[in-house]
Amino acid sequence: MPTVRNCKISGKDFYITDRDEDFYNKINVPLPEVSPNERLRRRLLFRNEVNFYKRKSDFSGKEIISIYSPDKPFKVFSYEEWWADNWDGRLFGQNIDFNRSFFEQFKELQKNVPRLSLYLQARNENCSYINYGTWNKSCYLIMAGNSNEDCYYSVFIHDSKNSSDCLFGRWCELCYECIDCERCFKLFFSQSSEQCSDSSFLYDCKSCTNCVGCVGLRHKKYYWLNKQLSEEEFKKKYYDLLSGGKPSIDALRIEWKELLLAHPHLFTHGRQNEHVTGDYIYGSKNSHDCFDVTNIEDCRYCTWLHNSKDCYDHYGWGNSGEKCYECMLVGNNAYNVKFSNNCWNEVSDLEYCELCISCRDCFGCVGLKHCRFCIFNKQYSENEYRDLAAKLKEYMIKTGEYGNFFPPELAPFCYNESCAQDHFPLNKNEALSSGYLWKDEDIVQDNNINNSALKCSSCGKNYLMVQQEVKFYKSLNLPFPEKCFKCRHTERLSLRNPRRLWERQCSVCNKILASTYAPERPEIICCEKCYLKKVY
Repeated sequence: MPTVRNCKISGKDFYITDRDEDFYNKINVPLPEVSPNERLRRRLLFRNEVNFYKRKSDFSGKEIISIYSPDKPFKVFSYEEWWADNWDGRLFGQNIDFNRSFFEQFKELQKNVPRLSLYLQARNENCSYINYGTWNKSCYLIMAGNSNEDCYYSVFIHDSKNSSDCLFGRWCELCYECIDCERCFKLFFSQSSEQCSDSSFLYDCKSCTNCVGCVGLRHKKYYWLNKQLSEEEFKKKYYDLLSGGKPSIDALRIEWKELLLAHPHLFTHGRQNEHVTGDYIYGSKNSHDCFDVTNIEDCRYCTWLHNSKDCYDHYGWGNSGEKCYECMLVGNNAYNVKFSNNCWNEVSDLEYCELCISCRDCFGCVGLKHCRFCIFNKQYSENEYRDLAAKLKEYMIKTGEYGNFFPPELAPFCYNESCAQDHFPLNKNEALSSGYLWKDEDIVQDNNINNSALKCSSCGKNYLMVQQEVKFYKSLNLPFPEKCFKCRHTERLSLRNPRRLWERQCSVCNKILASTYAPERPEIICCEKCYLKKVY
């Protein structure tokens, strides 16, 4: 029987299965005292994807772009300065004080050790405002994206060209306002579609060309709202749509949404899986409550994780990862990493570490590179390290600190700067009353802009368009956006289902399903077998 526990944060009950207990025993950690959702929220407080600030480098004094605002109490170095060999994080080493809490001592270390202004691993060429990205060229405001060229205002896109305002996409070109689309060309306002081209307003379409306002089509051409047209009829309607500007696009969007509700939806997204639950799962086995993952095995409560096994509560990125628990952005060959944030490149046997690169056997360290046997950034011999690490862990168990991810007061971002706001949105009063910090808006934009500011129709704040963005809209005959980037990004996030599962029934065979479609939602939900019968 599952163990029932009451979450110390939300006050709600959550369940720990026998399989969960086996995992916790295997990696030698206590059973969690906080529910999976609250554990995720706590980790997301340590990730800022889309907020950028101008501040001075604490190394050179030069003005840099950073995800840390100037009022944060940290030392921040530019990308080049942080990765240079002329400083060593062990210079900031601290002795262990067994009369003070671990997290209190760790917070002091956080303030002293330099931080990376933007999380970049490899060079980006001619790019502005790139975070968590590598090998991008001529891009602007790309987050968590790799190997893109001439792309703008997008998050989690890879290997794409000449595209803007996309979320979760790969191998796309000339795409705009697309979500979860792959191998598409000249596709606009679409979601969960593959190998489609010269089309707009598609949902769950595959290998379609010259289609508009369609749902669940396969290998079709010249379809409009799921109805076949002649080539001439289609071209005339499409010309009228684009030449009609925003009013025509908005009118079509309404018709398309009506079709979306009338058409059945597959209860989950994924393929080539065995015994899994979650959404957007690919090539995975024996993994549950997982989202946006590929090739994982024996995992649970994991998000955006790839090529990993035996991991729980792990947000990004793996490739590969094994026996990792309560981690944020740990990967590139990670083994036995616990309660750690932004550690990568051949890391192993780390606990409570932050921004440690190519490190092994470290406990409570920040900003180290190629180090081993360190506690609070202080170097020890192997025997000294193992004795002190065991003693420190025992001390943390007594204080009740061990077994929990870093508390919110150690998060480097305010609630509304972090990804917690994306997935667990709160207003200012709610955040403050829950003990979180809140930052009033002072986020900057680039100066490479045209000569006028626009007012966002959603939040009412002014925003600016960069020249390459204007050129992109004009070349594709698209109307200029009426909302700022942050509101557009929030709107795209809302079009994806929440990373949460509910019990639903297939509308055809009544099979019980674990789905991200909440029971009160109006969509028609089908199991895979019944859904495929309808679309093929």
